[in-house]
Amino acid sequence: MFTWGEAKRLSTLQTRDIDFANADRLDLAAALIRPDIRHDYGEPRFRALAMLDALKRDGKGWQTRANAAQRRALGL
Repeated sequence: MFTWGEAKRLSTLQTRDIDFANADRLDLAAALIRPDIRHDYGEPRFRALAMLDALKRDGKGWQTRANAAQRRALGL
């Protein structure tokens, strides 16, 4: 289960083109997940690197489908 503040979600959506509302679509089985020890949050927090709808199947085969933030990270 994922939880977040709506103001943080909207800020991240605007600045990074990443919507926390898509978190349930992450491929967590293949994700790299580590504890977030950058600060004492008073609760366990984790950082995950995972694919989100990275591939789609069409008549031509598998095609990559990266969002704007993913394209920037990949230098595309």
